[in-house]
Amino acid sequence: MAAESTCGPSHFYEHDAADRRVAWTDGLTTWSRRVYDAQGRVVRSETRGADGAPALYDGDSFTYDPDNNRTLYTPGCRPEERRWYHYGPGGLVIAEEDGLGHRTEHVWSAAGEMLAEVEAEGGRTAYRYDDYGRVAAVTDPEGRETRTDHDADGSLQHVLDPLGRSWVYGTDERGILISVTDPLGHRTDITLDAAGGPVALMRHDGLIERQAYDAHGRLSGIRDYRGGVTRFARDGFGGVVAVEDPLGGVTRFAYESGTAGFWQPSSVTRPDGVVSRLTRDRSGTRVERVDGEGRRTVERYGAYGLLAEIEDPKGGRLRFGHDGLGRLERVENQLGRAWTFERDAAGRVVAETDFDGLRTTYGYDRAGRLTEKLAADGTRTTYEHDAAGLLTGETVTVPGAAEP
Repeated sequence: MAAESTCGPSHFYEHDAADRRVAWTDGLTTWSRRVYDAQGRVVRSETRGADGAPALYDGDSFTYDPDNNRTLYTPGCRPEERRWYHYGPGGLVIAEEDGLGHRTEHVWSAAGEMLAEVEAEGGRTAYRYDDYGRVAAVTDPEGRETRTDHDADGSLQHVLDPLGRSWVYGTDERGILISVTDPLGHRTDITLDAAGGPVALMRHDGLIERQAYDAHGRLSGIRDYRGGVTRFARDGFGGVVAVEDPLGGVTRFAYESGTAGFWQPSSVTRPDGVVSRLTRDRSGTRVERVDGEGRRTVERYGAYGLLAEIEDPKGGRLRFGHDGLGRLERVENQLGRAWTFERDAAGRVVAETDFDGLRTTYGYDRAGRLTEKLAADGTRTTYEHDAAGLLTGETVTVPGAAEP
């Protein structure tokens, strides 16, 4: 089976006799294959880039343990970052355990509503629901509660935060927002047209912004609070081809069909006549930008659309390397120097080394909150959080500094 495109790479899919998708490729930069077990479960993925090298998710595997209602996910590139998923009734995830053994638990109601989430440090976030299954209150690990009220149709009517601050929302008979009142009592009113689009926005001080639409419901003009008018002109596909600002200046946009980014302007002409251009190849792997001064920058992309290289106007190249999970792990500058990142078994950045070889390390608590940063010069910054994870303190210690 194929999904063909006239403006970008076509995708081709392969299915087995059980109608399961076993492979796909874009024909240019990436192909991927799934391996199933006898029970029809995915057990492994294989991916390759255009150069034949392993790409994102290559070697990722799933190990099933039905006797204990759990599944193990192991990244092919970082097996130490394996993660266990534990299941309860109805297939709901009741616990997740990362590569460091840190465990997050989920508590569910019989109706499948999450009642609580308990992170590895023991902090508990609780959820309460109304009779229609909508969230009515959230209580964080410090006991702070945020409440929400909805009407019978499900439209949000009221929010009350832990400090007692209140937001009130008004809706029309269609459930569309028509007013907002903030904790200071300031009310914003929204006037709608017959199609439900906002045509006027009146602030609490009486100033009004107005919006106009064309016959297809697309924004065609805005009159701001000061009376300035901005107008939009569009082509047959709805793309904006001109914007006239309140001072009469016109910015024009042109588009190029048959490319991966056909919805993005291929050229922009400012009111002063300066033109910038953007060219994207059909595969979307090469993007060229030329600014108003004629300076050219080229971006190159690899498998799964990850940025691989930026070539600056002087020909210098900045190269990017990613791990098998798509995370940045290396940047090489125009001088050949590298900036690298190291991660622990939970996937958190624990160290980075800059272009000058200076290394900064990071420490975290079991819930993944940053607790310490140690710079190359020995400066240590420690962070304190409350049970809900909000930052409550920061201490900086500089080597050799006098004690306060």
